[in-house]
Amino acid sequence: MKTLRQLLEERSRAPLAISPDDSVFAALELMAKHDIGALLVMRDERLAGIFSERDYARKVILSGKSSMQTLVREIMTEDVFYGLPEQTTDQAMALMNDRHIRHLPVLDADKRVIGMLSIGDLVRETAKELRQSRLEAIHLLGRAVEFKDHHTGQHVIRMSHYSQIIALAFTGDELWADRLFHAAAMHDVGKIGVPDRILGKPARLDPPEWEVMQKHSVFGGQILAGNTSDVLQLAQEIAVSHHEQWDGSGYPRGLAGPDIPLSGRIVAIADVFDALTSRRPYKDAWQEDKAVRYIADHADIHFDPELVSVFLEQLPAIQAVRGQYAKDNDDRLTQ
Repeated sequence: MKTLRQLLEERSRAPLAISPDDSVFAALELMAKHDIGALLVMRDERLAGIFSERDYARKVILSGKSSMQTLVREIMTEDVFYGLPEQTTDQAMALMNDRHIRHLPVLDADKRVIGMLSIGDLVRETAKELRQSRLEAIHLLGRAVEFKDHHTGQHVIRMSHYSQIIALAFTGDELWADRLFHAAAMHDVGKIGVPDRILGKPARLDPPEWEVMQKHSVFGGQILAGNTSDVLQLAQEIAVSHHEQWDGSGYPRGLAGPDIPLSGRIVAIADVFDALTSRRPYKDAWQEDKAVRYIADHADIHFDPELVSVFLEQLPAIQAVRGQYAKDNDDRLTQ
């Protein structure tokens, strides 16, 4: 949760102020120029009040005594509540809601004004913090699934970054690539429904066990169904499609080619590449060049060939991510 000081520092704009002796015309012109709804009124470098569009409408226009030459001091609100720099945004929101005010000056210990925030500023920041908290929860759940699967959470971090790199290079859509980054973390959430004896088996699965393992895609779709969040809707799409294969031999629905959602096609490459280069209970990690050859050799079989070309073009960026999040050091030392 940010403090008011932190929020003001991010805005990096000095508060706009006028004098009580300025005309209403000058005040309204300044507000229109900067597209703001209120101004600080300062007298001798001290806060004297607030001039707002709402006060102007209520005290002048609605009274039928409108005059553009009216002085600000005749309209300004003098009984001003203020916030302190170290208060949090939720504390400021509570104060503003309690006092039914739309603009909050922020004063330091010496009662000097350091800025002003509107209710809109705080609502936007609260929405941003809520979204960030939700995204963090998504990633934490994704990493928790990896721990159940006897991996480290670094797999989720790496493959999410790989997916974002490929998505951005292929589509040029930064917003969608960012959404994919967060959604990809939930690609294996359905493994919650797979027994530990299968997930942790230190050998390749036999056919009945493999049949159970394949159900994790369906489980993931069921877990993520019914969400209105754009990220979770994309996560559901990925959960049920990232094991489909370009030639139609994948699961759970046997989709082929462009019938496989783009998100699933991208995550398939990212997931397989990181899985190949990581240690698993049933195998050692592959050397990177061997894993790259595997991806290239399976273009048009397992993977979308266009996306494989993008993967190869973006390999330096992918290698940089792998180096940055190489906490599983033993993954890079075998074979």
